[in-house]
Amino acid sequence: MDNDQLREYIEVINADTLRALARGLDLPKGPKLKGQLVDAFERYFRDALPTFIEHLSPVEKQFLAEAAHSNGSVAPSVFSAKYNSPCPNLQRYMSYSEKSTPLILIARVDEYDNSFRVTDSIAEAARALLPKPPEVEVATVDEIPSSYVAPKRQWQTTENKERPIRVFTGERVALEEARRVVGLAAAGKLKVAEKSRKPTHATVRTIAGALILPDFDAEPPEEHIRPDTGPAGPIRPYAWGVLVQQCGWCKARGGKLTVTKAGKQLLQSAGPERFREGIETFILDDTFDELNRIDNIKGQSGTGKRCLSHPSERRDMITEAVTQWPANRWIAFDEAYRFIYASGNAFEVAANTWHLYFHSRQYGHLAGCSSSHLNRQYVRAFFLESMATLGLLDVAYVYPHWAWPEFRGRWGTDDFDFISRYDGLLYVKLNALGAYCLGAAETYDAPAVEAGPLLHILPNRDIVLVGEIDQAPVELAMLSQFAIKKSDRVWKIDPAHMLSYLESGGTINDVTQFLRSCANDGIPETVQTLLADIGKKASAITGVDDALLIEAEDEFTAALIAHDPRAKRYCYLAGERHLAVRKKNLRSFRTAARKLGYILPP
Repeated sequence: MDNDQLREYIEVINADTLRALARGLDLPKGPKLKGQLVDAFERYFRDALPTFIEHLSPVEKQFLAEAAHSNGSVAPSVFSAKYNSPCPNLQRYMSYSEKSTPLILIARVDEYDNSFRVTDSIAEAARALLPKPPEVEVATVDEIPSSYVAPKRQWQTTENKERPIRVFTGERVALEEARRVVGLAAAGKLKVAEKSRKPTHATVRTIAGALILPDFDAEPPEEHIRPDTGPAGPIRPYAWGVLVQQCGWCKARGGKLTVTKAGKQLLQSAGPERFREGIETFILDDTFDELNRIDNIKGQSGTGKRCLSHPSERRDMITEAVTQWPANRWIAFDEAYRFIYASGNAFEVAANTWHLYFHSRQYGHLAGCSSSHLNRQYVRAFFLESMATLGLLDVAYVYPHWAWPEFRGRWGTDDFDFISRYDGLLYVKLNALGAYCLGAAETYDAPAVEAGPLLHILPNRDIVLVGEIDQAPVELAMLSQFAIKKSDRVWKIDPAHMLSYLESGGTINDVTQFLRSCANDGIPETVQTLLADIGKKASAITGVDDALLIEAEDEFTAALIAHDPRAKRYCYLAGERHLAVRKKNLRSFRTAARKLGYILPP
């Protein structure tokens, strides 16, 4: 054994505590002075380590087994999550207590990472005496319930109402929705704030109109709404405005989103491989932090920002744990959160929560709160806003109002209906797309559509629904993008709707493939001709650019400039007395006109 290290651990404990520990471990009576006690404990651990282990409680044995089989180090948060039990407290001040754990003789706190470290010699010897701890597992549920009742707050006078559990599965639409949003950016329709690069309210509305599936239903039913109830607000439409930047498909320039090289490749081929590349970029992004979407936690943009960890570090830890989940199995959120830490992927959102607060920093600061409360809030936002929107996780949730999963009863929350719009998240499930994009699966097999033929297309452009309507929400959402509803089971392809769909990033090829996959007897020739005509006209205009219209004194002057060998490269004759000049060519045009003797007015 490494007696020097073991002796160092023992010597920091005062004599009274050493005597109490000696009595508890049944050491032979005799030594009274501290030096003698230290010598006695050294001999004890050298000759009677199995006896020491027998004196440990079950939790203490688990601790020593974890240390013995993991290089002597144990993270308290990992231990607590794995065994659902507090880790033995080895803080220095605990060594001056009659009830100190005997583990303080052989372990101490590592000041570098706050883990607990057992001496190398003890860890090596205990490895042969204690079985290797079992691998951590995540518990799944066979079926999620249909409803949920939020726990009652202490000061509530009325019972919380039963609320239905809603399920969102975005795997089938995520790739197409990503293409649509990138298409909107290519058309110059997505504006963002200059400094923060967050989507504007108008942009969020534009994206909402382009999504295949509607946003999360996070608002209470009308009968549960009170006069002062606040809205949860948009989730998925806002998230897409940020995610296309985080995934590297778009970037902000001049208050608008523009398409990057990766975004153009996604538009050309929206396969799962391209999508996975974007997910890898998203996990490493530090530009946006999901915590910022929890509006009620103040101080994030001030001094508190310096205390926050990098979002990429949190995402990396969380997704590493997610890859160890069994695919296509529901997991309760509390269990999913526990497993993140139990699997060794512990993270902290903030090193110091003093600068984060509710309502008022002086009274509502988060210092003193359990750090897990803030961490759990972040995981909820990450799962529901980012991972579910990207189609990597299926989620089951209720509206967040008055659920209070964390921070219940904190000062400054009296006027809140919820801490965050994500408070209603109850269950999560890793789907096949998530497993593939996060590296848990080598290939991706898209989920098969179980229903048979859903549509019958008539030559007059009418589309009759012949399948089970309730089982095809994705197909109905897609149909509504380019057709108008005439009755419960009859829709009609509408050129105006079709153009709106194309403007939002869709393609004629997408419509054709959709109709072929859902129709029971193909697409009539008249409808094929209509689609081809619409597609040909829609693609006839190949680009849009900013330009200036310059007026000449007469037709002769305009023609002279327009046909000059130097100037004609930068202008176009527009009518009889006008010239059109692209903004980017204005300087070159001005120089060419000046050489002809003409100057542009200021």
